[in-house]
Amino acid sequence: MFRVNPDDPDFIGFYFEFMNSRLFRVPKWIRIPFARVWLASGITGFNTGLSFILVSRALSTDSEFALWEFVLALAAPAIVAWMVGRFFKVGKANLLAVAYATLLVPVIGPAFGGTGSESPILFAVLGLVGGLIWGTRYALWTLIKGKNDRSSSTDGQILE
Repeated sequence: MFRVNPDDPDFIGFYFEFMNSRLFRVPKWIRIPFARVWLASGITGFNTGLSFILVSRALSTDSEFALWEFVLALAAPAIVAWMVGRFFKVGKANLLAVAYATLLVPVIGPAFGGTGSESPILFAVLGLVGGLIWGTRYALWTLIKGKNDRSSSTDGQILE
């Protein structure tokens, strides 16, 4: 039978490494703020399109879409933006702007102008494309801001 000595330094190192490790390794490109903001924007757009159409279809099963149902469907992108911002640790205000801009331009037109038999995946893909396009400005801002922050650090030197 396999026995472990808890006082063994190899076991202690293994134990603490195991307890501090994540279930999955985060790829290096996700640690880059530009990529993280852009990925979060795409996921926000995807979930905005999907959640808006699913909530609006679930609430309008009686073939009437009342004002309170529309307001409730409009709350779905805010919840999505907050959850994605919390998970990716990016600005929730930026993702909120991405979510509602995505809802306004590529999603809401086909949602109300379509036949009603479109697949929800279509709206998710429209949201993904919209989220990536609307999120590009915030990702580029993060990239530019990050370069300026690194280049302006002087490490205590006085510039003349």
